[in-house]
Amino acid sequence: MEKTNSISQLEQRIELLEQENENLRNQLRQQKTIAPISEQEALFEALIQNIPFGFWAFDDNNTCFIQNKVSKQLLGDLTGLDIDDSRNIDSKLIDSCLSKIIDVQDGKDVQYEIQINNAENKKVYYQNVLSPIKINNEIKGILVFNIDISERKQFEKALQDSEKKFRKIYNNSTDGIVIHDYNGIIYDYNEEFRSIIGWTHKDLLVEANFYNMCIPEQRKTIQKSITEIKTDDQVFNLETEILDIVGLSLPVEIKSKLIQYADHSLVLTIVQNISLRKRFEQKLLNTVVETEEKERNRLAVDLHDEIGPLLSSMKMYLSLVKDTKEEEKIQYITTHVMDLVKQAITSIREISNSLSPHLLSNYGLVAAFNNTIAIAKDLIVIKFTTNCNNLRFPNNIEIVYFRIFKELLNNTLKHADAKHIELSLQYNKKVLSLKFKDNGKGFNVLEQMEERKTGLGLFNILSRVKAINGDYHMVSEKGKGVDFELNTKTEPIK
Repeated sequence: MEKTNSISQLEQRIELLEQENENLRNQLRQQKTIAPISEQEALFEALIQNIPFGFWAFDDNNTCFIQNKVSKQLLGDLTGLDIDDSRNIDSKLIDSCLSKIIDVQDGKDVQYEIQINNAENKKVYYQNVLSPIKINNEIKGILVFNIDISERKQFEKALQDSEKKFRKIYNNSTDGIVIHDYNGIIYDYNEEFRSIIGWTHKDLLVEANFYNMCIPEQRKTIQKSITEIKTDDQVFNLETEILDIVGLSLPVEIKSKLIQYADHSLVLTIVQNISLRKRFEQKLLNTVVETEEKERNRLAVDLHDEIGPLLSSMKMYLSLVKDTKEEEKIQYITTHVMDLVKQAITSIREISNSLSPHLLSNYGLVAAFNNTIAIAKDLIVIKFTTNCNNLRFPNNIEIVYFRIFKELLNNTLKHADAKHIELSLQYNKKVLSLKFKDNGKGFNVLEQMEERKTGLGLFNILSRVKAINGDYHMVSEKGKGVDFELNTKTEPIK
């Protein structure tokens, strides 16, 4: 009996131990489950707090149950406040978000931008995003994101300003600009290009092909040359002609290069109308021809009027010598013939000097200038300054500078009614500079150049400037005299 009781007690103890053991196992299981959940919550909280923009949320009771630190710095602490309490906070950003809640409660995602002034009264831009929290297709709250997009807005504004400036330059350029692909399909163009060719906007963007605007005999050459442009540093340059809408040709200079345009590699072609330049070059050429012909005619007249009569007189006197044996007559005729020979020599020297001044060729610009000034001293006062007394320059430079000075001086004496001239010849930093200024009545430069007869002198000057690759500047207005400057890069000769 006692043995039986002992067995029963032992079984009860074992059962109690097993129960305790089970309880311990359950506690361990629960702790193992709680630990991961706590870790996940901590991780979730860290993620929310480290979001770089404002984040807050309402539950289904319209109470703010979570808010990160960026949002608290921006709006203040909203945790535990319901919507009505939040409305009492003086914040345009909060008011803006709360005004959208009805749309979100209807299940819509809301996204918009807003501009507010911060505490320093500076404009700040936010992108607000409101989204419903859905659990089992039921809305259990609202998520709110306030994203500061001020830097993006500033960049967009700078980009827009840059685009406006570019468009202003683009559309106000005096050269035509057209953007097209290798096949000639036009993507964009400026107003000057449209005015050059006379097409409508619709025709340019729908029907026109850039290569078809080129004259037929050069289309293939131009297209081939442009399609061979493969890098940004390659430039195709050509003087050609382009056809307007009625088929008339217009002289142009085109320059093409590769650009990136809206994520495409396209060709930017600048079309410069060179009609005026071509007319100007033709006038210069005509002027050179006319000037040469004029010089030939003057030489012929000088020879005919000056040398011709002298030679005729000598011939007549010499024929008298043949018919007489009187010593006195022969002496008389010989004396007159010698006088005529001297006159002929003097005339030939003068003609030769007008063609190629010996002072210029032998002694240089300063001597030739001073000689011309001395000849004109009774007609006008000329103040001459120079630092080139001991310098000689290449022959073509000296001839052009002297001829231009003579042309300017003759124009002043003939037309300007001037009282004095300021003349300067200076050499500095490898540039020879001639300055000529009078106080005469002046003239309209463009009008004079259009006049075929009176403009010939100006074209003489410009043709000579071009011959030595010089740069000139001429200013003149009626009543304000003439101000001319010529600069040429050159080096003295020894």
